[in-house]
Amino acid sequence: SRPSLKGWAIRAGPPRRAKGALVVWPMAPRQKRMGLAAILLSIGLRSAATTSPMMTCKMNCYGEAAEVVPLGSKSEMLLSGVSVDECRQACDDTDGCEGIVYSNEADPSECYGKKSIKTSLCQPDNKYLTEVLGAPPQGTCALLGDPHVMAFDRPQGPTLDKFEPGVYQLVKSSQLSVQGRFGYTDRFKNAASMVGLALEGSMVSEHKLVVEYVGPGKWEDGFKAFWNGEEILSTYPSTFSSKDGILNAKKVAMDPSTIHQEAGHTLGDVQGTLPSYEFLFPSDLYVYMLLGPDNVNVIIRMKRVVDGQDGYCGNFNCNPDDDSYEAVASRGLAAPVPEDESLFASAPPPPPTEEAPAGPAPKLEDCNPDLKKQAEAHCQAAGNDDAVQMCMYDVCASGNIKVALEDEIATLVTQQEPEPSPDLVIEQQQQQQQQQQQ
Repeated sequence: SRPSLKGWAIRAGPPRRAKGALVVWPMAPRQKRMGLAAILLSIGLRSAATTSPMMTCKMNCYGEAAEVVPLGSKSEMLLSGVSVDECRQACDDTDGCEGIVYSNEADPSECYGKKSIKTSLCQPDNKYLTEVLGAPPQGTCALLGDPHVMAFDRPQGPTLDKFEPGVYQLVKSSQLSVQGRFGYTDRFKNAASMVGLALEGSMVSEHKLVVEYVGPGKWEDGFKAFWNGEEILSTYPSTFSSKDGILNAKKVAMDPSTIHQEAGHTLGDVQGTLPSYEFLFPSDLYVYMLLGPDNVNVIIRMKRVVDGQDGYCGNFNCNPDDDSYEAVASRGLAAPVPEDESLFASAPPPPPTEEAPAGPAPKLEDCNPDLKKQAEAHCQAAGNDDAVQMCMYDVCASGNIKVALEDEIATLVTQQEPEPSPDLVIEQQQQQQQQQQQ
């Protein structure tokens, strides 16, 4: 309404210029980092920015998951004894604050300002709430093995599994479309694996990237990458930078354990560096692809799209319960992408073997008893229950216990305890002081 616009203008400053009915005001620091939908929300009703968080997550984001922003006039790391509304207001009044971590379980309550929130690194915790108030958070979607999808809201599982070949929508939004090609491989002859990825949209300035296994070579010799239909990274190792600066890419040996704790799943029998693709975009979009003989593991990192997203990587709303296969199917995104909507249409066709299974889809209950017994023993090192089941399925699907040994090695590599970050140390000290005062 007109009164709301006038009130907002007074707070933000006088208009710079006007043309017809459109008036442009200087944007506050937070608005420069917000999408159009969030900016319109703040223009239409300024108070909504402090009372209606963009996302509310039942998790504690600390350490590497978010940077601490001192709040209040005294720039305190911890505000105690405040309500959640007061906590939000303190963040809203602090330059650089993008969200809060709040708990009223303790007495007094705890309030932390945060920025650069990475939800995939946050820890589930019913005692804390993380609310995103400004810039959208970053999340990670991982596609591993044959393929097991660890959605943005399910960084620790359970996975969404899809074993039939075809092109599927991984991310669908107004700004970015990411599709994955699933196909049968030499190792997984009856359960489709990830064999290619394609993306385009305004987030990448309407360019198109396609990477896929075309054969007949294996590993780095069998994969090709295309940027707007032109092959790039044709040699190994190699690098590529687009003329407009939208894409910086490389095809080199990289250590998957430095990218994601599960990036080496079923491909981790060799510690250290392995043939990989890496694609970096200025829009905070990052894609890593670990190359196998004729399949890939894929890690996608991106900021949540403000007006929503969906697909096999989930809807990125901090609710893991609505990212199951059944939920994705109910939203009409589980079926293969129609041929006329496929981003792979202009790329070379896949090898015929990718679309022809050697037999029925494998099931754990049909697994060879001796092989299943070995899998049960070796897969315990994979981590949580979901990771163990994922490992056992891959052993039975491939008919090879080596898969479990590879997962075991990959897990051991990523189990080294990292040094705690300064922010985490400060938060832990603050919490200890709170407990001692009680």
